[in-house]
Amino acid sequence: MSAFADTEWIAMTEKDESSEKLSDSDLALASGLDNLFINHERTGRPIWRGGGFMEMFFPNGCAMEQRIFMIGIWEDYFSLFKDSMTHFLKNDANRLSPITDHHFPEHFREILPSIGEDEWFDGRLVGYVNAIRTGEPTPYAIEGAGAWSNYRDKLSSISAYFHSSWYMSNTDLLIATLLKWCARIKPRHGLSGLGMVRDFGSPPYSQRDSKMFPFLKRFPGLDYTDTAQFNLIAGNSTSIRGVNWLTIIDDGFVEKLGGKEKLANALSQDTEIVVHDYAGGLIIQVGKYPFIGDVNAGRTRSHYNTVAQALKPIRFEDYTDMGYFRVPDPLDEVDETLKWVHRFD
Repeated sequence: MSAFADTEWIAMTEKDESSEKLSDSDLALASGLDNLFINHERTGRPIWRGGGFMEMFFPNGCAMEQRIFMIGIWEDYFSLFKDSMTHFLKNDANRLSPITDHHFPEHFREILPSIGEDEWFDGRLVGYVNAIRTGEPTPYAIEGAGAWSNYRDKLSSISAYFHSSWYMSNTDLLIATLLKWCARIKPRHGLSGLGMVRDFGSPPYSQRDSKMFPFLKRFPGLDYTDTAQFNLIAGNSTSIRGVNWLTIIDDGFVEKLGGKEKLANALSQDTEIVVHDYAGGLIIQVGKYPFIGDVNAGRTRSHYNTVAQALKPIRFEDYTDMGYFRVPDPLDEVDETLKWVHRFD
């Protein structure tokens, strides 16, 4: 069940797209997402919540330099939300440890020289209320995985969550931070926006997804990040997952689209789109704030459609045996995944 009423959603998705300030409706949207929970039908505990998200898929995750950059990104995130961070997951561990000054980030820097390119390297930071681990989704979390050399052809990844009220109130800082991270780790592609988030420790691609699915169907701007599931399905595919408020593509994808000039011409028809350059790629921003939309209220078209059309040639659609998420019976997860992927077409 959700803590959200339909009428609240309709009110909160009415936005003044031309405003350069965070409007009352923007604040209502952020507050509403912060209080959006989907609870487990048996325990009544939250298994999903609304929030901001970021994901990046980057190459050469087995390289020492890339792993050092990943630690730096974790440290940047920790600096932003230091007062809220409570636990971290050590490399190759299955239990969280409390964060103390002498444990993070020194643990990762100390062990990194002993981890070869043929070994997996990963880590996670989370923030729980009152420093009590509950297993419930938290808006303060970041994790990353640098694949071993046997998986060199597959992309490694970093994912992060944000309190939606912080996300909506700090858009300039967020974009500047993402540009800094992109310039460091050189992702092939990535996304950031508002969506549904789960506890990083909960099982991915589970029947729990079906509880979230109605929200994805109704609100086209809501996204869902699962880097492990996308990597599993896409493998070494040279395609992006989709588009959202912020869409990251590297120079290789830009060239596949015909180069910067051709892409700029395709996007220039929409004055709400801003392109941020970094050394190695672009971040495409759609509007001052994220779009949520509402199918029930007929708000399905947005400036996201312009970006979706421009990037359609590089979008991954080869969902054949498995969907990106689970759906309620008797729906078909592959069919529903493809419908969702096409939602901005």
